[in-house]
Amino acid sequence: MLAALLAIIATVWLLYARSLSFPFVIDDYVQIAENPAVIEGAPLSKFFLDRDTTSSRPDYNTRIYRPLRNVAFRALVRAFGASPLVFRLANYLLYAAAIGLVFALGWHVLPSLRAALMAAAVFAVLPVHVEPVVYPSALGDLLSLDLELLGLICGWRAFVNTKGFALAAAASVIFLALAMTAKEMAITGPGLLALLWLHRRPASMRQSFALLLVLALVAASYLALRTHVVGQMGQEPITWESVQRGLKEAPALLLGYLQIAVMPFGHKPSYVVPTPSGLGAVLMYIGFGLAAWLLRRTDKQHTPPGGLALWLAWFVMALVPVLHLVPLWADLADRFVLVSTVGLALAAGEVGERLLQRFSVRIVLIPAAAVMTILCLGVWFEQEVWRSDHALWRYGVQAEPRASLAQSNFCLSALQLGQYEQALHACDKAFELGRDNAEIHGRRAVSLQALGRLHEAEVAARRSLKYDPQQVQMQAVMGDLALARSDIPEVTRRLQMAKQLAPQHPSTTLLEAAWAKHENRFDDALTLYNQLLGRVPGVPRFHVLAVETARAANNAEQVTKHCRSCLAFEPAYQPCLRVCEQRTNTAPTPKPP
Repeated sequence: MLAALLAIIATVWLLYARSLSFPFVIDDYVQIAENPAVIEGAPLSKFFLDRDTTSSRPDYNTRIYRPLRNVAFRALVRAFGASPLVFRLANYLLYAAAIGLVFALGWHVLPSLRAALMAAAVFAVLPVHVEPVVYPSALGDLLSLDLELLGLICGWRAFVNTKGFALAAAASVIFLALAMTAKEMAITGPGLLALLWLHRRPASMRQSFALLLVLALVAASYLALRTHVVGQMGQEPITWESVQRGLKEAPALLLGYLQIAVMPFGHKPSYVVPTPSGLGAVLMYIGFGLAAWLLRRTDKQHTPPGGLALWLAWFVMALVPVLHLVPLWADLADRFVLVSTVGLALAAGEVGERLLQRFSVRIVLIPAAAVMTILCLGVWFEQEVWRSDHALWRYGVQAEPRASLAQSNFCLSALQLGQYEQALHACDKAFELGRDNAEIHGRRAVSLQALGRLHEAEVAARRSLKYDPQQVQMQAVMGDLALARSDIPEVTRRLQMAKQLAPQHPSTTLLEAAWAKHENRFDDALTLYNQLLGRVPGVPRFHVLAVETARAANNAEQVTKHCRSCLAFEPAYQPCLRVCEQRTNTAPTPKPP
């Protein structure tokens, strides 16, 4: 069995190997490579008590609370640097551990080791896991999953073994508490352990109740701490209207999650689920109730009685935090189903064991092999859209044009590639779809500035600052606009504000370098660009600025260096091709590596 489990993990690593060379995507920069608390370091207590350590974007910091994840980010950056390869390898290791833990849990709660191995195999190759494995910022999702599974296994051991109860119970409490601080969805851990308690009568009812009560208190304490630090329980304020809307949306979202959990192809970085009518929601609730009743009857008729209904209840319970009963930004996300798919995998293991007991291995093996092959192909091909920011969000707006998040992120990826008309169109579309915040107006300001529409850019920048005066990037944009009209006092004021807010933020460095170029201090500007690229190497636009500045400074060596770096990141990046094809007396035309 151990050899088979290792073979499953090795197969998964081969399936995901193609993504090792992928760069960071937008959110990774925000939460890792641009986060001062991660890059520059901060007292560990601040990660748990200061929401501004979450990311470099204030709009994130009032909506998520994942201190243990951020500490893990910091540890990796301190040890290995902000490298996409390092974070991907960390995700692969955490995912391999999750596969092993699913097997270990199945070993405890499924009818046989064979069923546990089938559960681990199904979990391992679900294409819905491509996003959390390939997306470095999802390290917290995988870390939380591993800790939660450890907590559930220890809790199960506490239920069935009175002699070792104290140690197992303490380990369960510690692991589940840590899981919550890595990802909010682990708040359902005590509920999932209660389902396991229903699966098998515990050795001591009093001890098991005590453990569940302690875990409930831990979950309540975590919610109180999160609300205190972040300032609200959900990603938006909870109102009576939001609760009513959530109750209508919940069954449709649950169906959506079930669909994406099992489908091999067609996953999206952003989904839109229409809100059903009141009658439609009621009918879906009735349908779920009938399905649960039928599954329960089937389980009772099976000899010995099985837990199929229990594993599907696991799937539902683990999704409760993202069913919009508490306001949430996204409709659906593949990474939200990590814990839920453990329930589906356990159900698959139990179904597989029943089929093998009833039919010959050959009859079961052929369709099972076909299904597993399709899932493996899904894992392989679904990674392709994560090859770069632009590929991801270009696919996102094509697959789901109604998703304001996809439009907003496509706007940013187009900005990074210098495609300013596309960027402005995508931002305008996101605004039409209801995304009215500091972020969207800020991206419009940058697009308009690049297109030379300076008055409109200033209007958009001021509107963005009205939503959030603490934005470093918009202070830099206002400084750039002041530089264009040679308003040096205003440039000085904006640069000082940016330095006070975040001296190491890329926007601060970009404004300082632009000012140096304005004063013909090209060597100073080039030094600033090199410092910036040392911190954030993966943005082709920064290399283009460095090339232009090195050419103005007559530094042929730096021209060649930055042209090669730019073309290595984005071989088809037009601004890079344009500046690197210019023939001057200072530098030959560099060739892509």
